[in-house]
Amino acid sequence: MITRKLLLLVFLALPFQSHATALYLEPYLGYHTNAEFKFSGSTDTASGLTYGARAGGDYMNFLFGLDYMTGAWSSSNANIVPANLGLFVGYVFPTMLKGYLTYFFDEKYKFSGKSSSADYGGTEFKLGLGFTDLPVITLNIEYGFGTLNKRDGSPMNDVKVSYFGLVIGCPFEFGGG
Repeated sequence: MITRKLLLLVFLALPFQSHATALYLEPYLGYHTNAEFKFSGSTDTASGLTYGARAGGDYMNFLFGLDYMTGAWSSSNANIVPANLGLFVGYVFPTMLKGYLTYFFDEKYKFSGKSSSADYGGTEFKLGLGFTDLPVITLNIEYGFGTLNKRDGSPMNDVKVSYFGLVIGCPFEFGGG
């Protein structure tokens, strides 16, 4: 009886031996534009450089882990520094494309204007589609959207956020099968 269970366990585990989870790291650098911050009664539009990294695992082309994004954006009213931390999932298709979704559970934007500064917080989603046919790099287009509902840690009326980006990533995998 024990031998049957052991054989069944070995039989079920065999397909996973050649598809072990690899460590995944993708530092990235990009330019985000048309970043709209819709405050009550006004809209502030920004653009600028973004950099960060996705780190986690790759299991049979399924990607998962943490995504951290920061950078330096500017608008006519302020300099803006994003500092967003979230969870991402993705898939690398055999057709040289990859898709991913990030949920930023810790979204922060620091606005520094001529006369004042404020820290805004909330949550955000980022959708990405990447072209993976080039050696060592991927070209990604991204669309992010979310809601800021805190200013300097205090609740406030919702501010809608959305942006587009063109991002170059350098994915690395360590280990796996």
